[in-house]
Amino acid sequence: MSETQSESITRLIDSASNGDSSAAKRLWESAYSDVHRLAAAHLSRERSDSQLQPTLLVHEAFLRIWPKDGTNPRWDDRHQFFGNVARVMGQYLTDFARARMTEKRGGDLKRIPINLAEGECAQLEVATSLEGFTLLNALKDFEVIAPRAAEVVWLRFVMGLSIDQSASILKVSQRTVVDDWKFARAWLRRHLATLEEKEG
Repeated sequence: MSETQSESITRLIDSASNGDSSAAKRLWESAYSDVHRLAAAHLSRERSDSQLQPTLLVHEAFLRIWPKDGTNPRWDDRHQFFGNVARVMGQYLTDFARARMTEKRGGDLKRIPINLAEGECAQLEVATSLEGFTLLNALKDFEVIAPRAAEVVWLRFVMGLSIDQSASILKVSQRTVVDDWKFARAWLRRHLATLEEKEG
């Protein structure tokens, strides 16, 4: 996301918060393009046969955020806006994985290794794996322990944002994002390992 795009979204959020319905619509359209561009950039790094569904993920997230009654959503700033988008995307992936578990009658989801890499949860294979499902649910517990670090995970793991982009949205230094990302990944890996030990 360029500085100009960032400033534009900030202005639109301010206008939408003051009741400008046209600004709310433009904000939606602008943000959709930005988020979808991030997904496309992530896709370009994957194999051509990779089972990624960025358009579906972005589409479902925005459908869930936009009220069916036409009321304009309200956000205080870019931090709150993109944090909301990331959470909704993560919830969609969790619901999708839960549906897959129901279909398989025993919750026999595929098991795959997770590296907790940037944008990894945008992969359908990861999102619908046992580890992906467990990790997204674990984020709810992690939010209580370290709210800001959890936001970093939503932005980096689910939305695929870079260190710089995450720092800009959260209004913190890149060093802070790096430290939070490191701490969060370590905590979540320990959590997954503990669950695996219990299952064993």
